[in-house]
Order: sequence, then structure tokens, then C-alpha cells
Amino acid sequence: MGACRQKSASGDPNKSDGSSLCGDGVRSPTEACDDGNTSDGDGCSAACASETRCGNNQKQAGEACDDGNIVSGDGCSADCNSNEQCGNGIVDFQVGEQCDDSNTVGGDACAANCDAVPSCGNGTVNSHEQCDDSNQNNWDGCQSNCTEDVTFGVGALSVSESTVGCDLNGDFLPDNQFSSAIGVARTLVNSQLTTQLSGDNEVVITLLGWNGGDDSNTLVGVLRGGEQATTAKYKVRPTSVSTSGVPTVSIGTSVFSDVFSGGPEDIVIENAFLADSNLVLNKGHIFGTILREMNEPSAVENGLLCGSIPLRSLNESSSLLSGFGAAPSDPCDGSSKDPSLGDILIGGLPLLGILGAQPDIDMDGDGLETIEINREGVPWCQPVVVACVDGDGTRIEGRDCLGDPRIADGFSVALDFDGPRVSLDGTLAP
Repeated sequence: MGACRQKSASGDPNKSDGSSLCGDGVRSPTEACDDGNTSDGDGCSAACASETRCGNNQKQAGEACDDGNIVSGDGCSADCNSNEQCGNGIVDFQVGEQCDDSNTVGGDACAANCDAVPSCGNGTVNSHEQCDDSNQNNWDGCQSNCTEDVTFGVGALSVSESTVGCDLNGDFLPDNQFSSAIGVARTLVNSQLTTQLSGDNEVVITLLGWNGGDDSNTLVGVLRGGEQATTAKYKVRPTSVSTSGVPTVSIGTSVFSDVFSGGPEDIVIENAFLADSNLVLNKGHIFGTILREMNEPSAVENGLLCGSIPLRSLNESSSLLSGFGAAPSDPCDGSSKDPSLGDILIGGLPLLGILGAQPDIDMDGDGLETIEINREGVPWCQPVVVACVDGDGTRIEGRDCLGDPRIADGFSVALDFDGPRVSLDGTLAP
């Protein structure tokens, strides 16, 4: 599905962030797709809702492949539009392609196996290159395929207001149950995220393979790194880049009129969430508006990263309180097990005024799960999960039921970001 920001006074969600109309060929934040027409039966409906379900293991009209997931780099791209084979005209960065000129012939602008731009690194900017700095290194301003780094230092991610989010369930309304669950504690949560995502641990957003204009074959990478005082340039943490030079977190993206939109794709950003836990997003989407000065990209604003946080990842997370230097209350079930982030998001946290909420995204198609909470105990005890009821009615007992593979649903979440364009200067020392 697309993303949906807060509605404007006119009541039209397409107008609050400069979005476009269905059928104009650009996917706006409230559209799941936009194929340039308002006809049904071609994979994208007249209302710009997807008529296919990428990831269901059934190749449908409008799909090049479908391998049962929405992850790139495994022979079928996350959007099911590419079989990730050299020669198909799509640069599949996640499998190591540097170019793809729709053939597998050597001696032209792209190597026969699509893993190199032969002329890149000779110091001369050829017609098919954006730059050439006499090397084939990445993260130094000019990538190994001689496309420019367009990178933004966004610092921390911030949990959006509950009225801002992605449409993950197809009702054209914003979904951000995480924000609704934490309520008045959102300010404290964002303060913790700002502290965590600082120094050499900042979030860095980069556009790979972008031609500088309208481009349907771009990759947004989510890197980690920080500005170096001696050079005023950013260095990238090596753990955020694969051995092939591709960001470990990357989302296939289109750019139209300097607005980029990417996803859905399942992603994991290490140590980017509460108490240094991993930020796990199913059906992850990313949006942003590129600003320009003197016709050059200068900043990104109205950035939105959103998706569904699976319940099992919340079961593994440490307590929200640890980030605030506070000790958890005794669990209401009388056990000695510390509460998890799932206990807090669903059961609430009286100490901080968090009311809690049930998960809202049905990820496995069997109906929403219901999580049972024990709230009875000593005064001000911490409510905890004691049972999970699967969408098909199966009841799973115990404090650890959120980790059961049958409990596949999640919390919708939306995270804001913006920041200036920055220069890169290689990677940090391991």
C-alpha cells in the first residue's frame, strides 16, 4: 500500500504534502501504485490500488516474478518487477549489478554480466557516467559505477504523530498504531532515539543510481555513520554496507518531480530502535522530497519511513524503561521476568502514562491476533502479556507467546526524517 500523511483542511489526503493525482504516472504517498492511467485490470486499479499481491508466491498480471516474499536479492525483487537477471534493463543493485543495458554483450557501456561499468575509473566522464574520480571506490562522492553520491545526513528518526503514517491495510487512511500506543510518551521516546542515533551512529539516507531527474530504477539505502570533525564529511559504518558495496538496508525506489517513493520491502536496521534494539519493518516504505539549490540536490524533507513492526521482534526487545534510566515495576502476573517492549506497547505502562493498544496489521491473512493482558496484581504493577489468540482462533499460553511463529501480526509505525545533503569520505575503521 502507499503512505498517507495527515489530511489537509480540504479533507483530501493527496494535498497535504504536494501529492499528485491517480493516473499521472507518479506514485504519491496515498497510492499503492500509479501506472499512468485510470484503468482496471492491468495490475494497478483505477483508484491506484494494487491489483496484485507481491509476495503471495503466485505470479500475477503486472509481475515479472513472485517468490513468496518481499525481499530483494534472492532472484525476485521486493516489488516483483524484476527477476534480478542481467540483461533485463533493470539495475538490480542488491545482487551486485552496477548497470544493465538490456543485453549481455560485452564491449559496450555495461559489462556482459552487469557487474561493472568498464570505463569507470579512467578519470574521464563519459556520456553514460555522472562522474569519474579515477577510482572505483564507493562512498567517496562518486560510486564504483560512476554515479554521484546523493546522500543526506538525517541524524535520528522520530516517531510521527498518530495521524501521520502509511496506509498498510488498504483503507487509504494513515496507520500508526505504535504512536497511538505510546501516547504522551512519544516525546520521551523521540528524545531517546535522538540520543541513540548520534555521533557515528547517525542515520544516513543515500540515493544510488539516480539519474538526477525522473527515474524508476533507483535504490534508497539506509546507512549509519557520522560527520568527522576534521573534514566536515561523513564516514559510513562498514557494518551498514555489504561486501559488494550495497547498503545492507536498501529499498527499490522511484523518483518523480524530486519526490522519491519506495517499497514495500522487509527491512531490518540494526540498533536503530528503543534501547538499542533492531528496527524491524515488514512491508517497509520510504518517501521523501528532495530540495534543490542552484538546481543541485541540497536537502531532503517530509521524509517518512514506515511499516509494520512484527510482534515477535517486540518480544525480544528490552524494556522501554531502560532507555530512561528507570527500573520496571513488578509484573502483574507475579513472575520475575522483566517486561518486554511488547508488554508495554500492548498492556501499557502506568508509570509513563502509556495506555497501550492491540496490534493492527494482519500480516498472515488469517485475521488480527488478540493479545491477552494480565492487569491484576499489586498497585502500579506492570501489565504483561499472558496469552495470544491467533487470527484463526488458536490460543497460545504464556509470557513468550509473542515469539511464537503463528503470531505474525504487527504494529504499524511511521518515522519522520529530514536533513541536509552531506559529502561522504569513505568508511569508518572497523
